Amino acid sequence: MESIESDPSGLPPGLARHLIRPCNGGAPPPGSSALSGAASNAACGDRLVLWIWPQGPGHRIAFQAQACSAVLAVASVGCEALSAAFARAGERDALRAAAAELQLERRVAELGGLPRHKAHALAVFERALGEALAGLGAA
Repeated sequence: MESIESDPSGLPPGLARHLIRPCNGGAPPPGSSALSGAASNAACGDRLVLWIWPQGPGHRIAFQAQACSAVLAVASVGCEALSAAFARAGERDALRAAAAELQLERRVAELGGLPRHKAHALAVFERALGEALAGLGAA
């Protein structure tokens, strides 16, 4: 197994772990009533899709991406951070509140931060999440 320290992605080890073992990757199950949000970065061709769907008493969030290492890692960090809160969030207002409290930039910084040329990853995730949450409709 390749050492995280020798990871060619240019990400710090904390974020590289999310690239190597992403959290919540994959599409929702067939037939689920998933909301989706997509975002891209035209400059480098990144494309991220987030899904939120009911599961048990709460909701689940997952992603798929064709993107650079930073977008993949940030999507994993964001989905992991939202998973526990969404699992308990049965109502749309609770989903919105959990997303508002995400503090993704702080979480990414705690994992070593993004190089300046990869900072677009935060905006890609936030746009996709905003689009998915917009599908919840008015309260």
